[in-house]
Amino acid sequence: MKIYSILTVLLTTFLLTACNSEPSEKDIYNAFKSVVDRSNASMKALDSRIPEKYLLRIDYVKKVSCSKEANNVYNCIVDASISNNKQTKPIKLVKADGVWKEVQ
Repeated sequence: MKIYSILTVLLTTFLLTACNSEPSEKDIYNAFKSVVDRSNASMKALDSRIPEKYLLRIDYVKKVSCSKEANNVYNCIVDASISNNKQTKPIKLVKADGVWKEVQ
């Protein structure tokens, strides 16, 4: 019985921590990928013959830091390269329905 109580406390602590954690580098990458995919789909809708080399691609995304602004809203500094355009910039991310999205 004592073991079940300890496991329950540990599991509850882990779940509560996971719910309020800042976005990981993978979460930020996925948010960027969503934006890039939508942009590429729009470009293809305008011209279906557009070569792949002209579509956007993610070279890398690195999380520098994040700070909590509000419930499920984080301000992050991200170092990224999209189609060889390298920049470090602040982005705002919000978690909705279990998915991190960039807010503009």
